[in-house]
This record gives sequence, C-alpha cells and structure tokens, in this order.
Amino acid sequence: MEKLLTFLENLLIVWGPKVLAAIIILVAGLRIISWITGLLGRSFQKRGVDPSVFKFLISIVSVLLKVMLLLTVASQVGIPTTSFVAIISASALAVGMALSGNLSHFASGVLILIFKPYKVGDLVKIGEFTGTVAEIQIFNTILLTDDRKKVILPNSTVTSGAIVNISAEGSLRCDLTFAIDSEQDIDEARRIILDRISANDKTLTTPQAAVFVNKLSDNSVELIAQAWIHPDDYWYVFHGLQEDVKKSFVKAGIVGPQNSMNIVTVAR
Repeated sequence: MEKLLTFLENLLIVWGPKVLAAIIILVAGLRIISWITGLLGRSFQKRGVDPSVFKFLISIVSVLLKVMLLLTVASQVGIPTTSFVAIISASALAVGMALSGNLSHFASGVLILIFKPYKVGDLVKIGEFTGTVAEIQIFNTILLTDDRKKVILPNSTVTSGAIVNISAEGSLRCDLTFAIDSEQDIDEARRIILDRISANDKTLTTPQAAVFVNKLSDNSVELIAQAWIHPDDYWYVFHGLQEDVKKSFVKAGIVGPQNSMNIVTVAR
C-alpha cells in the first residue's frame, strides 16, 4: 500500500502539472475558437454573405481549429503527435479524393451564392430544364417546373453551361401567333388582338403591346402578337389570350385559313 501511494504521489507530481496545463489550454482554446467563429459570423453577416455559405465555412474553420487545439493538448500531456498528423493527413487526402465531385459542386455553389446569377423565386432556364428556383443548396440547385416537378441540378453542372434568367429584368415578352384567312381584314384582326391584350389583367401597359404580320402564304396571313407580362404570369397569359382571341374572332366573323381545291376538267 505504501508503494502504491508513493507511485501515485510521484505520478501526480510528474503528470499533474501537465494534465492541469492541458485542461487549461483546452478550456481556453475552446473559448477562443468560439470567439473567432462568432466574429467571423458577424463579419459575414455585415458583408451580406448568404447564411448557408458562411455557416458552412465557419464550421470548416471550427473543425480545423479544434483539431489543432487537440494536437496542442496532446503534445502538452506528452503524447507524440507525429503519428496523429500522419493519420489526419492521410484521412484528409482520402476524403478529398472520395469527395472530389462533391467539392466541385460545393465550389460552384459558393460561386452561385456569391455572384447571384439567380435567386430563389426566379424563373430560369438551365440546360433543358425551365422552372422556378425553389432552393439554392451548397451542392445542388432545386427547380420547380410549371407542371410541379422537382428538378435537382448539381451546381457544377449549372455553372458549366448557359444560365437564362427569365425573371432578371422584371418583365417578359410573350409572343403568340394567330393565322387568319388571306381574304380577312388584317387591321380588324389586329384591333381585336390588341383589345384582348389590353383587357387581360395580367398584361403590362409598358412596353406597349404590338401586332405584326409575321408570314404570308397563298391562303393565310400569320400575325404575331407581342405582349409584355410578369414572368410568373407567362402561362396564364399565353393560354388565356389564345382562347380570348379565338372567341373574339368567331364573334367578329374572322375565320382561319381555308383550304381550297381547284378541280379542272379536261374535255376529250
């Protein structure tokens, strides 16, 4: 028992100060890390950086600082840190290689959130998909199409091609074509189309709507109507105006192209 007490006393004398110093370093280090991450968060908020970006960056900084703190504590206690550094380096390399694709998505996501080629709520065309931006994540952009389909696009795919932001200017031109018989009054047809455009509560008065002759053929005249709308109302106006104009044409007696056939009789 006396030898055990002597051993414990010597152990306390040798290791006590080191353990105490390690605990003090650990507690102080965690407080300093908390202060640094808080300072970074406030700085990012003042600069208007997207919350999803700066929270992710702060978490990376926090993890790196805590790893450094644990290595310092281990060194203070007397644990060799060379093997720890080698293991951490090898693990970081393996994780980096495994996540190389995701890292490119992450980098692209950061670029999107910083430079803002589009924002949540914008109507965009990315590749073959057209829809409203429902969410911008670190790795993906989520679109909601007009038929309520959710499209998940990797951010690296988004930034590697053309992005058409339909909502960017706040207004959008809706083009509609109407074909009438070549014998019909073009001016009357134009007046009816413009009247239906102005009567639609979703069309804008500025820029002003216009109707032009787009194509002529032997039995038809194709008119193109250009109405300006808010991007969110595109399909409502596109389908609604076609129905309104058709009904008005019927009431006014304006008919569409008529197919004609000439039969020639040859006498023998």
